[in-house]
Amino acid sequence: MGSVQTTTGNYLKSPTTPIPTPTGNWFFCCWVKQATANYVAGDHVSMSLTQSPGGVGEGFTLDAGAFAATSLSAVLFSNGGASLAHNEFLTGSDTAWVHICIQHVSASANYTVRWRKENATVYNTFTLTTGALLLLAGTDLAFFVGNDIFNEFSIDSSACQFVCQQTTISDAQLLTISQNLSTTPSGTNLHYLILNTATNAQINGGTGGNWTVTGTLQTNPSQPTEMSESLFFGSGTTS
Repeated sequence: MGSVQTTTGNYLKSPTTPIPTPTGNWFFCCWVKQATANYVAGDHVSMSLTQSPGGVGEGFTLDAGAFAATSLSAVLFSNGGASLAHNEFLTGSDTAWVHICIQHVSASANYTVRWRKENATVYNTFTLTTGALLLLAGTDLAFFVGNDIFNEFSIDSSACQFVCQQTTISDAQLLTISQNLSTTPSGTNLHYLILNTATNAQINGGTGGNWTVTGTLQTNPSQPTEMSESLFFGSGTTS
């Protein structure tokens, strides 16, 4: 097993339609890891859900070095960044795998972010809000791993096991998912990517369509140490 490493200009992109409905219930989560010795200025998004019709965008990104040279920040923005909320939740020379989830409850202007380092069993939680419900309307709505719609990219980071569904999720369910590739929430609208090899990064499950790759991805033998070695994820998709 392993993970997918993205470097400058190399990233994954997938349309989210029909999941999630931005104003409804949804969550998405992913394991991420910065490969450099610390979060350096110039590193940017590891994962995002963003759109930018006409250059005015809103969404969520996970940034390294966006606000300080040694920080990992969760950023929520609307109106092209005119309205912005962020939380620098991890700082210093730390290259541990981090499992992060952002969740939205239908019609709320609040967005819950939960994260933990590998081998921790309790999630840290904080809330981001821009004071208004994000609509995320427009044809450019997409998930990115290793980049975002504004061409801000990870200089060197790895990702493993992307999951999205149009529902909310408990801490206990989130912990189970993050530790086992073979366990997913119930439902038919699951959107996932195993992300354990560069080749497998192009294989998507669920109803959201296939991921596309820009550049040349690499396979990183590193993965969260607690993750199950199961080779099956979801409804028969092999890794």
